[in-house]
Amino acid sequence: MTVVLGIAAMALGLACGGSQTQPCRDYLACYYRLGGTPRSLDSTYGENGSCWTSPSSTDVCIEQCKSALDLLKTSGVAADAGCTFQ
Repeated sequence: MTVVLGIAAMALGLACGGSQTQPCRDYLACYYRLGGTPRSLDSTYGENGSCWTSPSSTDVCIEQCKSALDLLKTSGVAADAGCTFQ
């Protein structure tokens, strides 16, 4: 029974979009480290955010997080704040 529930949960996660990705975890961590309002982006990019509700929103959000990270990296503010990226 446990195996079946685990497989169903995995299938539901894939059908619904997925879970928070590393680029978005990195972006949020750096945003908050730079003084961003605590939890202000969690409802969108956080672990249970709206980004992860469908495959199309997941794809859009991943690209948005990557773009935001690129801007932070090229501007130099991320390094100055001690942000790290995986």
